[in-house]
Amino acid sequence: MPIQAVNNFVFVLIDKAPGEKSGFYIPDQGREKPNEGVVFSIGDVVPDKQIRKAKNKKCLFFKGTGFPVTYDGVEYQVLTSDQIIAIV
Repeated sequence: MPIQAVNNFVFVLIDKAPGEKSGFYIPDQGREKPNEGVVFSIGDVVPDKQIRKAKNKKCLFFKGTGFPVTYDGVEYQVLTSDQIIAIV
Protein backbone atom coordinates (compact mmCIF):
# COMPACT_ATOMS: atom_id res chain seq x y z
CA MET A 1 0.00 0.00 0.00
CA PRO A 2 1.43 3.41 -0.92
CA ILE A 3 2.18 5.91 1.81
CA GLN A 4 -0.62 8.42 2.52
CA ALA A 5 -0.12 11.82 4.15
CA VAL A 6 -2.51 12.87 6.91
CA ASN A 7 -3.61 16.19 8.38
CA ASN A 8 -1.76 19.19 6.91
CA PHE A 9 1.24 17.19 5.61
CA VAL A 10 2.39 16.79 2.02
CA PHE A 11 4.79 14.07 0.86
CA VAL A 12 7.07 15.28 -1.91
CA LEU A 13 9.00 12.75 -3.97
CA ILE A 14 12.62 13.83 -4.25
CA ASP A 15 14.40 13.04 -7.50
CA LYS A 16 18.05 12.17 -7.15
CA ALA A 17 20.39 14.49 -9.03
CA PRO A 18 22.26 12.76 -11.87
CA GLY A 19 25.59 13.26 -10.06
CA GLU A 20 24.35 11.25 -7.08
CA LYS A 21 23.96 8.12 -9.22
CA SER A 22 27.55 8.17 -10.47
CA GLY A 23 28.96 6.01 -7.68
CA PHE A 24 30.77 8.85 -5.91
CA TYR A 25 30.03 9.18 -2.23
CA ILE A 26 29.03 12.68 -1.13
CA PRO A 27 28.60 13.12 2.64
CA ASP A 28 25.32 14.64 3.76
CA GLN A 29 27.11 17.78 4.96
CA GLY A 30 28.51 18.43 1.47
CA ARG A 31 25.36 17.59 -0.42
CA GLU A 32 23.10 20.48 -1.36
CA LYS A 33 19.59 19.93 -0.09
CA PRO A 34 16.94 19.91 -2.82
CA ASN A 35 14.19 22.48 -2.88
CA GLU A 36 12.00 20.87 -5.53
CA GLY A 37 10.20 17.62 -6.06
CA VAL A 38 6.94 16.04 -7.17
CA VAL A 39 3.86 16.10 -4.94
CA PHE A 40 3.15 12.45 -4.10
CA SER A 41 0.59 12.43 -1.29
CA ILE A 42 -1.56 15.17 0.22
CA GLY A 43 -3.12 15.17 3.69
CA ASP A 44 -6.87 15.38 4.12
CA VAL A 45 -6.97 18.82 5.80
CA VAL A 46 -4.64 20.79 3.52
CA PRO A 47 -6.43 24.15 3.27
CA ASP A 48 -4.94 25.36 -0.03
CA LYS A 49 -7.04 24.29 -3.04
CA GLN A 50 -4.11 24.54 -5.47
CA ILE A 51 -2.01 22.17 -3.37
CA ARG A 52 -4.92 19.73 -2.99
CA LYS A 53 -5.05 19.50 -6.81
CA ALA A 54 -1.25 19.26 -7.23
CA LYS A 55 -0.72 15.50 -7.02
CA ASN A 56 1.98 14.38 -9.50
CA LYS A 57 2.94 18.00 -10.23
CA LYS A 58 6.33 19.56 -9.57
CA CYS A 59 6.60 21.89 -6.59
CA LEU A 60 9.14 24.22 -5.06
CA PHE A 61 9.63 24.58 -1.33
CA PHE A 62 11.84 26.52 1.08
CA LYS A 63 15.33 25.07 1.55
CA GLY A 64 15.86 23.41 4.90
CA THR A 65 12.17 22.86 5.61
CA GLY A 66 10.41 19.64 6.34
CA PHE A 67 12.18 16.40 7.08
CA PRO A 68 13.30 13.46 4.95
CA VAL A 69 11.58 10.09 5.16
CA THR A 70 12.55 6.90 3.33
CA TYR A 71 9.76 4.38 2.81
CA ASP A 72 10.14 1.22 0.72
CA GLY A 73 13.44 2.57 -0.60
CA VAL A 74 11.91 5.81 -1.90
CA GLU A 75 13.00 9.16 -0.47
CA TYR A 76 10.34 11.74 0.37
CA GLN A 77 10.45 15.19 1.93
CA VAL A 78 7.57 15.65 4.37
CA LEU A 79 6.33 19.24 4.43
CA THR A 80 3.40 21.15 5.75
CA SER A 81 1.32 22.77 3.04
CA ASP A 82 2.49 26.28 3.98
CA GLN A 83 6.12 25.33 3.24
CA ILE A 84 5.32 24.85 -0.47
CA ILE A 85 5.95 28.08 -2.33
CA ALA A 86 4.99 27.15 -5.91
CA ILE A 87 3.36 24.49 -8.05
CA VAL A 88 5.07 24.32 -11.44
